[in-house]
Amino acid sequence: MHETEQALKQALQAGNLPAAAPLAKALLKASPKDAKLRQTLSKVYSAMGKTGEAIAVLNDGFTVASLNPDDYFNVAYALRGLGAFRDAIAGYHHAIGAGLSGAEDAYVNIASLEYEEFGNVSAAVDALKKALTTNPDSMEACLNLGNILEATNQFEAADTVYSEGLKRQADGYEILARLVKLRDFDAVDDPLLNQIKLAQTGSAPPKDKALMGFAYGDALNALGQYDDAYEAYHRANQHSGISYNKREVIEYAELLKNNFPSSLFERDTAPQQKPSPLFICGMFRSGSTLLEQILGAHPEISQLGELPFFDRLAVQHGELFTQEGNRRPPKVIEHLRQAYFAQPQVSGVTTPIFTDKRPDNFLYLGLIKQIFPNALILHTRRNARDTALSIFSTQLGARQSYAGSIKDIAHYIS
Repeated sequence: MHETEQALKQALQAGNLPAAAPLAKALLKASPKDAKLRQTLSKVYSAMGKTGEAIAVLNDGFTVASLNPDDYFNVAYALRGLGAFRDAIAGYHHAIGAGLSGAEDAYVNIASLEYEEFGNVSAAVDALKKALTTNPDSMEACLNLGNILEATNQFEAADTVYSEGLKRQADGYEILARLVKLRDFDAVDDPLLNQIKLAQTGSAPPKDKALMGFAYGDALNALGQYDDAYEAYHRANQHSGISYNKREVIEYAELLKNNFPSSLFERDTAPQQKPSPLFICGMFRSGSTLLEQILGAHPEISQLGELPFFDRLAVQHGELFTQEGNRRPPKVIEHLRQAYFAQPQVSGVTTPIFTDKRPDNFLYLGLIKQIFPNALILHTRRNARDTALSIFSTQLGARQSYAGSIKDIAHYIS
């Protein structure tokens, strides 16, 4: 057995996956409770493009061996990474049933999958309530539950969740920011506004000061204190710590233009696949949500919101966007098409058309048109100054590095 272990180690170091797979499989047969070995074999299968086998070997851990709670949790996490979301949920339940310490983390993961991947609000809320019952001090459960309640227009319930969380968390800066953004204020000297103003001058981490700064700026803006609001947004952006590199942005834009010729955007006459994606893209804060809502009023159009497929692809497989078009073989394009339609949100669509309104998909339109030659694309445009100010006053992610100053936003728009 020691010789097999050494052979597996050497095969993995050499990147010889076809040799590693049977070695790992033999070792796992002898030690079915070895969760790390199970995950190793799954990773090998996944790297070989055998996703089905990768998922199966993880799922076997729930039936052929009695794992400890932490191993169940780790197997569930690995299943989630492979896109086997229902299996992952089952895995987290296995971990809880086996007596997982810190079971609230499993409930939070279950809620995330139910809500983000399946749109199952009631199941997500139920899981988060169980997380808070397990550990009332779980800030993650509090924030996630409040977020879902806000998204489903249950504002009073969200206020209650945040208020209870703030009582339990002396450093609950994000909860404080959420509560300030949720409420309407009649005066600048409201006790909650004084609390968030004071918290920004204390020892809170920069990311939390940024969160509170944006929330405080929104409150001041709603009260008509526009100069003070602008200053609050300015400080919040400084605390965000994002850095914009003009040269990198220009070089990447040129690379995309060169790698995806304009001929891709000629209308394809082939029959439209059903269901068919309708991409809404443009700058953030340019009206994509409103446009989607208008289109979604039509009975033959489903609203799917901001699907992360292409942004994730850019992070995980950036070479797909930086290599010349003729280096993307048809089988790769077909695999991407199938993976896109396999997303849980998309696979359940019953209408002829569905929307994908991730704004910065405009960066990926070249690849989108290779995958979907006759895709429908709508570009949202708004007054540039209004767009810039709206972005400046909104906390976006680090990948929107231009958002930290009006000057950088103006450069990116141009």
